Amino acid sequence: MELQYQREKKTLQHMLPYGGSQCRDIQNRTGKYLRTVTGAQYIRTLRLIPSLLLCLLMLAPIGSLNAQGIESGPSDSDDRTATSRFATLTGVVTDAGNNRALPGANVVVTGTTIGATTDANGRYTINRVPAGVQNITITFIGYKSQNHDITFTGGERVTRNFSIDDDFIQYDDIVVTGVLQGQSRAFNQQRTADNIMNIVSSEQLERFPDPNMASALQRIPGVSTLHDRGEAGNVTLRGLPPGFSTVTLNGQRLATTGPQDREVYLAGVAAEMVSSLEVIKAITPDMDADAVAGSINLITARPVGDAMLFNASVAGGYNNNASDKINYRGSATWGQRFGALSALVNANFSLDNRVSEDLRLGFETRTINGTESLELTNFRPSAHLIERERYGVSGQFSYDLNPRTELFLNGMFNQYYDREERHELNLDIGRGNYIEPGVVTGNRGRANRQGRTYSQNNQLLNIGAGARHAFDGFYLDYSASFARSRYDEPFRNYFNFRQNGLNFTYDASNMQFPRYEVTNLDPNNMSEFSFQNYESRGEDAIDRDFSAGFNLTIPYSTSSFNGSIKFGGKLSAKDKEREHFRRRWDIYTGDPLTLASFGKDIGRSHQGRYNIGSIVNWSSASRFYSSNQGAFQQSPSEVIRAINQTDPNTYTAGESVYGTYLQSTMQIDRLHLLGGVRLEFTDATYTAKEIRFNDNGDYTGTLDTEGGNSYLDLFPMLHLRYSLLPTTNLRFAVTSTIARPNFIDLAPTTNIDEQSERIRMGNPELKPLRSLNLDLMAEHYLGTVGLISGGIFYKDIKNFVYVQNLPLSSGPYANFQRLIPVNGESAIVYGFELAWQQNLNFLPRVLSGLGIYANYTYSFSEAKVLIPEERTVRLPRQVPHIANLALSYQLNGFMAQASWNYQSNYIYNPQDEVVAGVLYDRYQEGGWQLDISASQRVARNVRVFAELNNLTNKPEAQYYGTASNNVAPYRTGFVSWWGVIGARFDM
Repeated sequence: MELQYQREKKTLQHMLPYGGSQCRDIQNRTGKYLRTVTGAQYIRTLRLIPSLLLCLLMLAPIGSLNAQGIESGPSDSDDRTATSRFATLTGVVTDAGNNRALPGANVVVTGTTIGATTDANGRYTINRVPAGVQNITITFIGYKSQNHDITFTGGERVTRNFSIDDDFIQYDDIVVTGVLQGQSRAFNQQRTADNIMNIVSSEQLERFPDPNMASALQRIPGVSTLHDRGEAGNVTLRGLPPGFSTVTLNGQRLATTGPQDREVYLAGVAAEMVSSLEVIKAITPDMDADAVAGSINLITARPVGDAMLFNASVAGGYNNNASDKINYRGSATWGQRFGALSALVNANFSLDNRVSEDLRLGFETRTINGTESLELTNFRPSAHLIERERYGVSGQFSYDLNPRTELFLNGMFNQYYDREERHELNLDIGRGNYIEPGVVTGNRGRANRQGRTYSQNNQLLNIGAGARHAFDGFYLDYSASFARSRYDEPFRNYFNFRQNGLNFTYDASNMQFPRYEVTNLDPNNMSEFSFQNYESRGEDAIDRDFSAGFNLTIPYSTSSFNGSIKFGGKLSAKDKEREHFRRRWDIYTGDPLTLASFGKDIGRSHQGRYNIGSIVNWSSASRFYSSNQGAFQQSPSEVIRAINQTDPNTYTAGESVYGTYLQSTMQIDRLHLLGGVRLEFTDATYTAKEIRFNDNGDYTGTLDTEGGNSYLDLFPMLHLRYSLLPTTNLRFAVTSTIARPNFIDLAPTTNIDEQSERIRMGNPELKPLRSLNLDLMAEHYLGTVGLISGGIFYKDIKNFVYVQNLPLSSGPYANFQRLIPVNGESAIVYGFELAWQQNLNFLPRVLSGLGIYANYTYSFSEAKVLIPEERTVRLPRQVPHIANLALSYQLNGFMAQASWNYQSNYIYNPQDEVVAGVLYDRYQEGGWQLDISASQRVARNVRVFAELNNLTNKPEAQYYGTASNNVAPYRTGFVSWWGVIGARFDM
């Protein structure tokens, strides 16, 4: 086999001297011919790849290389024979109405398997088209198919662009918007993809009232979200933790945002920033392997045709719990092509004010008159006054250096501010004497009033650049990217005041919302609350990721099948650093200080049940602390506490991953195969601080520690897609993946929290989690731009990480809970997904505007843990049942949609608390959330819209018990509903 290139009748061998030392090196080492290699030969010639890559990069500016096919035999006459028999067809497929590229369109030589699928830019290339007159068929779901006769001459490269018309059913009283076109593009990409994934267009995203990317993702099958004061934040796929998924922007990896973990917090990324979403359920060898759950790819828009693209929106509204403050948001996108240069920029901003009303409870077993009973010991209503701001900008630029070479540059920057005040009343009932159920005496109870204020800033930056080359025998792309995230909490300050000597009566017959009364003192008298302590915390965590890689794809075809061989390499280098501080001043040497010095009554209650009463006025309190800072001092115990809670949480870490892969695709009639293997070498290091104590529990010093580990992994993968019909696929995938431990879990640290009586420790012996994944999926695409699909998945996980709870029975920390991350032996995750999406435009007239979007996911896991005894539990934060239902309607420019999202109860923290002598898991309570959106077109380019969220006032609740048994409530929080009205302009 021989690969011959020509440019102006010169072979690549003649051109090599013009490509520099790298090309001359290849010339010297290959002799007369540059041969293709596969299998074992590929492994033996890996040493040529760096020189070959640099050589090709140097030759690219000289001009387009013209490959003349792959044929057997070394003779020049055979090459001339191949040239006379085959040609190449290339071009772009676009929408005839708006000239927008159509990714996922099929372009085939009629009656053969020779063809190609358009890429994300609508481009296609078909090699080995037989010479002569050939009929070319273009198909795209939701569009009218086309056939064209084209005459090909052997050795010729023919460029032919196709514009096709949509085939959407329209009635006189129905306005078909770009929603159907966007859905059609997404479905075609999903249908023709090599692997199992879900793709959602921006037009589909706009139908849901979701302000950020996390909220938008929860509508996709198999995706659930962890909420933070009513807003979706971290994302989980198929019930696995957020850190088990990778998040990329246009295929380039984003930096992790958490100070301790590998998660990417997507609440700070506005939904308007992307043109489509890809949720990849089964990865391929050319992707990073640390995607046990899958991979999320955010795709930004790019200009279409020569017309200018511009849209803008602005909206305002409020949260029902904070109706005295206005929320607003806005977004604008501009894009245009200037000859060979295209540019697109998006900017967005939002301000969100909300109030969360929270209640936390404590229950313990008490012996009353010789009988044990579960009694209320702690009662903590609070109000959280929250202000969140987002600013974001993204850009994508490309330049066509020549018809076969594209240079690109893209980037994104997001700034997310979260500012909050928490005002809490904490009744410590359990210190008193329980003389009968619900009656506590002894003048030993306490009332604590705490004010907390903090500011949290999250930054997310990504910049990437590279090039794509489409040569006549292969495709080459390479890129480099830099990603940076910062989690900055400059302050988290607390003022604590206490009132002693309280007696209580309470009624806990309704355990979730018990009633109480203080029988001997007034807990609303601010002058009775004396200064307890002032505390200040803060942290700064920075994650930097650099990556560079290349991919080389060589398509091939025979008379019976066609395919491609692809290989590449990637270097990913990460460094992460975290600084944490915590100080508490429990002595005030000035005049007696009470809450009356800077307190106020905000007049808030918890859902009308409990009066929160007097709180800290932070404007006055901050000025007071600044003016009297010298009067605040630390006791010796607080000095040690500061060390305990500061040093173990400060660390630096570095991780380099060197990856290479080889994969091949093959299309045999209706069967499409992709198989390959990925090799990754991981080298990780860390530095941390370890605090030391003697046998009496006295602090003896802090030691700097360092360590690291390295390991090599091989990841074989196989994907099959069988087309029963042009619109019906059966898919199967077997993949292998990895999840690396969090750096904070690896560091040999000990963190003692005397207030919660918990000791958290690191574990340098943790191993990475490895998973074997099986997926089976059936999908049928409907002619009305719809989809019915169902699939099952199974994951066999080794070395999963969980936190053991080992209570201490003796020593200075007797009865403290010792928490340490350890590797479990094995775990399995399995489940199934069902989805139905359809526009019911086949119904008569007015009803033809109806649409339905529904999906359901069931997932189950089993993992063996050893503490307090060997048992089988679910993996933490795996949601067993996830469901979405959306009913939409459009008529005469009017669109409306009601959307429900459901998540069932799930384990939040296993083995979290001892209740009634039993160590129970802490569960997150599930429920339904209802959102409604509507819009009306009022002019050709203008529409007004309204959005309402959380109309069911779904609580954020946690409890101790089992999935079906709430033994003791822990927390219940309400945010109420919120909404906006606004306008959007599209050009």
